[in-house]
Amino acid sequence: QWSSSALPWRPWSCFWEVRVSLQAILEAIRASGNAQLAAVEQETAAEAETLRLQALREAQQVQAEARARALQPAARERARIVRRAQLETLSALGREREALIDAALAEARRRLADIRNNPAYPQLLRRLVQEALDVLVQSLDRAEQAQLEADPRDRELLGQILQEMDLSLKLSFSADCWGGVIARSSNVNIVVFNTVESRLERATPVLRRWLGAHFTAGIEEASRPSTTMATPA
Repeated sequence: QWSSSALPWRPWSCFWEVRVSLQAILEAIRASGNAQLAAVEQETAAEAETLRLQALREAQQVQAEARARALQPAARERARIVRRAQLETLSALGREREALIDAALAEARRRLADIRNNPAYPQLLRRLVQEALDVLVQSLDRAEQAQLEADPRDRELLGQILQEMDLSLKLSFSADCWGGVIARSSNVNIVVFNTVESRLERATPVLRRWLGAHFTAGIEEASRPSTTMATPA
């Protein structure tokens, strides 16, 4: 006899196991597909962002180049205006400096023209006589003698100075000068000008350079904007 209760259950269990295995495989395939899709989507999004940033940079560069080309004429014009202003400023400063130098030298000439009224003039004249003779004697022959020419206004003072120096020289008073002397050899081949005017003339180039540097520094200092704030009263 055959009884249903005697049938074995193994075939049904195998069928269930196969069905479960297929379901697991399908789920695994679906999960793998989802993962690959997510990876593709992420890669695509990253590439799209890279392209967007590159496009943005290129657009900014194009915009900057266009702006630079548009500003070039204005920049050149601005540079030209600034350069012209600088040149005009330097020119104005130069004129002001030269005016100050000329004024200073004019004041020096005015004071030196009146040097005889200065209490220090006797000492100055003595020094000018000594300097002129020192230079002249270096070029004189033994047989030659020095002679001096001076302004008539210095006749008395020059005589006293030569007496104090224990010198006996041929003198003439035909010069017209602010002060000082002209020393000559007896044959008049050697002449040493040591008058106040000649000394000023020789010193003028050096004085102009010194005064130029002095006044330039003063003008630049005065041209700087003041950083001192006024204190409220």
